[in-house]
Amino acid sequence: MLSEPKRFQKRTEDIYRFVVLNHILSSHFAALAFYLEAERSVFRSPAFASVTDQTISKLEASIARLSGGGELSAEADGTLLQELAKETNILLSKRKNEIAAGELETATKKKLIAAKSVSDQFVYIYRLSSDIQKNITQFSKADP
Repeated sequence: MLSEPKRFQKRTEDIYRFVVLNHILSSHFAALAFYLEAERSVFRSPAFASVTDQTISKLEASIARLSGGGELSAEADGTLLQELAKETNILLSKRKNEIAAGELETATKKKLIAAKSVSDQFVYIYRLSSDIQKNITQFSKADP
């Protein structure tokens, strides 16, 4: 696209932003796959299912909008991310108590590392799906 004459280059910033968001999303998928598939993480949470469902819903709505389909909803569900962080925060609190008691290498430390790594990837992916939706909404509104 950049090698085309300037008169044919339309909305390059929007397209560039979309490509970058998708690249970042792919890298977080790869990181999450590494944590879950390499069995580095035995941490599983029911909250992952809700976040996964919402993320898939956002991405499917984005695809439909790009295909000329329906409108995108702008709802943001912060409770999903709070629920996801709840278990990690419980482990963090427990770990702080262990450190205060002088316990350095514990099972809680290993579980916290695994939980935090996986949870962070889910949060990043969820937020990126929202950013992609916003980008597509802006792109669609400005579409002649």
